[in-house]
Amino acid sequence: MSVAQQPYEMGYLACQTAYDKLQGKDVDAVVDPGIEVISPENAQARIDKVNGYLAGQN
Repeated sequence: MSVAQQPYEMGYLACQTAYDKLQGKDVDAVVDPGIEVISPENAQARIDKVNGYLAGQN
């Protein structure tokens, strides 16, 4: 078992938060993209998700 940070989500939320702030919206001081626990049962789904990011599909 392992724990994975989610760099794609981190970048997306950073851009979304900056955009919202520039639009005059209130934003949270801390934005948590969460973590994902990787186990043998969900490892392939995580691999597929990351490969989809790399291929520009997500």
